[in-house]
Amino acid sequence: MFPFGSVDCTQVPRLFRAASGFFRDEEGQDLSDYCLLIALVALVAAGILTHISGGLNNLWTTGNQHLNNAGTTVDANGLPGKK
Repeated sequence: MFPFGSVDCTQVPRLFRAASGFFRDEEGQDLSDYCLLIALVALVAAGILTHISGGLNNLWTTGNQHLNNAGTTVDANGLPGKK
């Protein structure tokens, strides 16, 4: 009737005690807490980098435009001291 042979009813309470002890054991809780903390730090870092990247892009674009405008002004007016 049972696929693995007969059932020994004296072992059932021992099995339940082992299972309940397994679920009450909090030894692996520290590892899961550290994993969640690392995931939170990674998300915050990604958010900060995304926020900063927009500002850096704007700064780079502004600097590039100023340099291009300065070059255009020198080309139009000629270099100072040269005739």
